[in-house]
Amino acid sequence: MPVVLEEDVLQNYIKKYKIAGMDITFLKPYFKTFDIQADIIYDRNFSLQQIQSSVKEKMNQEFNLGKADIAKSVYRSKIYKILNSIDGIQSVNLNYFGPNYDTLEQLEDPNVYTADFYEIIILHEDVAGKRGLVLNFSEDDNE
Repeated sequence: MPVVLEEDVLQNYIKKYKIAGMDITFLKPYFKTFDIQADIIYDRNFSLQQIQSSVKEKMNQEFNLGKADIAKSVYRSKIYKILNSIDGIQSVNLNYFGPNYDTLEQLEDPNVYTADFYEIIILHEDVAGKRGLVLNFSEDDNE
């Protein structure tokens, strides 16, 4: 029994209604990942493990494949907003936001990672201080 893909069913349906001489092409989505390197200062009333866990959980919730949309750009300001919304975080200094922290590849506009109409941008999985969330945490020493 041949495998029937949803894409094939949709293309066959659209063929019935397309304008003569018009070609319809379905593009496959292209996935792009991004990395973040940041220094985070947290309130000493919170444990380092609490803060690390909250940061990883929030960032993965917001930038996972299930929540990704085609052609949706990622903004530096959104990353600041997410990190600063976490209980216990005092300040965030985002040192790197881009496609590859390992090579320090820079974005054309440092405030936005732009997605074309067929691209999906997600957070790169963590790779020991080289990719994904590369974070330095320090306790706030102010009383």
